[in-house]
Amino acid sequence: MYKPNIIKNIIKFFLVYFLSFFLILKKICREKYYYKKKNLSNYKNLLFIICEGLGNTIMTIPTLNIIRENHIIDIVTNSEPNYQVLKLLPFINNVFLIKGNWLSNYKIIRLLQKKQYNLSFITFPTFKLPCVILPFFLKVEKISCHNYDYPFFKLIKFGFDYLTKIDYDAHDVEKNISLLINTFNIDIKKELINYPAVQINQNSGFYEKKHQKIIAIHPGCKRGHDYKRWPLNYYLALAGKIEDKKLAKTVFIL
Repeated sequence: MYKPNIIKNIIKFFLVYFLSFFLILKKICREKYYYKKKNLSNYKNLLFIICEGLGNTIMTIPTLNIIRENHIIDIVTNSEPNYQVLKLLPFINNVFLIKGNWLSNYKIIRLLQKKQYNLSFITFPTFKLPCVILPFFLKVEKISCHNYDYPFFKLIKFGFDYLTKIDYDAHDVEKNISLLINTFNIDIKKELINYPAVQINQNSGFYEKKHQKIIAIHPGCKRGHDYKRWPLNYYLALAGKIEDKKLAKTVFIL
């Protein structure tokens, strides 16, 4: 006999699928009858959906840095650590934290709907169903995402405007940049791929003296991905060399 919580999850699963199909069909109808075709260069109002771990979030920053010029960029994330890191980026317009279900974040959802985003990017590896279908619920004009090989995604991928093939041999930074390349049909030079400097409050406790440079190191990764982990003594040796050469103060983000 099924436990009540299992039955509840099954019902929730099918309700989310039904909502997904409804939102996707609604988007397709809007495109056919209401939206005028635009050149992608006119898409200025962008929304990035970043709903994975802190390490994955850090891997999206070069992509954000590349597209910062002439665009208004908002971000939605579902993690407090992600929120704290992303809001340090000076070129990001707004960062919205959505924790829990949509009903408990109704005011934020309504605010996002009113912004009328032109284009949404779902960064790698964001494939949780509520995060993937969020742009449809927000009535975003165009949506760009990776072509995940998951059963649920295969059922709804017809609703996405731009699907990027995943190169599993590529670095996660390159995977996210491939979204821009595929969507805008552009080439991106390697010298443009970098991390911007961020300004941290001098009173935050990180600084020993004013105008000191800080290098942050995030050594973790989620469970089940131990093969990605660099040995701890390597990180310590790297931090030691940086400080021995007086290049910067090192801070570990855990």
